[in-house]
Formats: sequence, C-alpha cells, structure tokens
Amino acid sequence: MIAEAAIVKGKLLAHARTPLYGNGYALVISSGVSSALGLAYWALAARLYSADAVGFNAATISAMMFLAGFAQLNLMSALMRFIPEAGRQAARFILITYAVSTAVAAVASAVFGRSIGAFVPTLSAIGASPVLMVWFAAATVAWCVFVLEDSAITGLRRATWVPISNIGFSIAKIVLLIVLAATFPQYGVFASWTFALAACVVLTNVVLFARLLPRQTRDMPGDHSQLSVKTISRFVFTD
Repeated sequence: MIAEAAIVKGKLLAHARTPLYGNGYALVISSGVSSALGLAYWALAARLYSADAVGFNAATISAMMFLAGFAQLNLMSALMRFIPEAGRQAARFILITYAVSTAVAAVASAVFGRSIGAFVPTLSAIGASPVLMVWFAAATVAWCVFVLEDSAITGLRRATWVPISNIGFSIAKIVLLIVLAATFPQYGVFASWTFALAACVVLTNVVLFARLLPRQTRDMPGDHSQLSVKTISRFVFTD
C-alpha cells in the first residue's frame, strides 16, 4: 500500500509539474480563492459601511471594471498568444499593450465621468468632483494593467505567480476595508480596493520585469519575425 501510494503521489507531482497542467491549476486556484475572498470582502463591507456607501462604491467599482474591460481591446489574449514567441521583444510588447490600453482607459474614464450624471444621477459625484474624477480614472488605468499583467505572466508560462498576486490583492483590500471603516466611511470601500490595487500592480510588475522577463530573454529567444503590428491586430480583431 505504501509503495502504491508513493507511485500515485509521484504521478500526481509529475502531472502538476507539467507546464500546461501546472499553469492551468494555478489559474483555477487563483480564480477560486479570489472569488471566496471577494465574497468575504463584500460581506464585511455590508457590515462595516452604510447601505448608501456600499451601493455607491460598488457601482463605482463595477463601472471602473467595465471601462477597463473595454479599454483592454482584447490585448490580454494577444499577450498570452504572442509572448511565448516574442523573445527579446517581450518587454517592449508588454509595455506597448500597457500604453495603448491605459490611454484608452483614461479617455473612456473622462467621457464616462462627464456624462454619467445624465444617465445615472446617483453616480454624478464622480464627474462633479475633480478629485474623484482623477481617482476614478487612475483606478481604471491601474485595473487595465492588473488584468494585462496576469496575461503577460501566463504568456511567460509562469502562471504560478498569478494566484500570489491576486490572493495578495484580495487579502490587502480586506485589511484596508476594515482599517478605513471608521475614518473613511463614505469612500472607504473604493479606497480599500484602489489602494490595494496600486500596491499589487507595482509589486507584480517589479517581479515581471526584474525577474520573469530576463528569464524569458535568456531561455526563450523566440522568432521575432512574426511579431508585427499587422499580425497582432489581425489576431485581436478576429478573436
């Protein structure tokens, strides 16, 4: 029995160490744990903040995520598709996707902030306050990078870093949610989300550009001839 158990354990470990399966399991774990922590986050928010504050902040976060989803222009799929063959162009490719997506996000946020009051009066405060407008736009830009960085890491076949980043973000925002409840009752939910987001984006990109990408350059030189604007645009549009 012991020998059979050792054989089964060895097979399971070998299975998990296969890049395709290991990266897949890492993404599943990231999604599952983040969802559970997200449920805990909103349950705590409902307990610690007023109904009006939770409603406004939840709607603001949802709007921010929607605009970021639009601003990504499906570049997250392009990162996963082309990074494995990008070689020395990988860092430049990632930075270009960041620049394009964040530029679209900034413009979309400005348009949204200026016009949302006509459609949803309860969210008019976003456009009415310059501070909230800049804060909202910065959060939308950061969320674009947050999603794109996960795709970049997955494209590098280092998806085991994704749950570290996402779970760290989920835990940090829960801690901040509790800490800010007494001192920032009106916007504490949005603040906890965005402050944790900013820290996570900075730390994850330090790991991405200082540790993971140098390994890509060294171990996977890749074929640069296929990485062109025409090829990437055709893939993004079709997908």
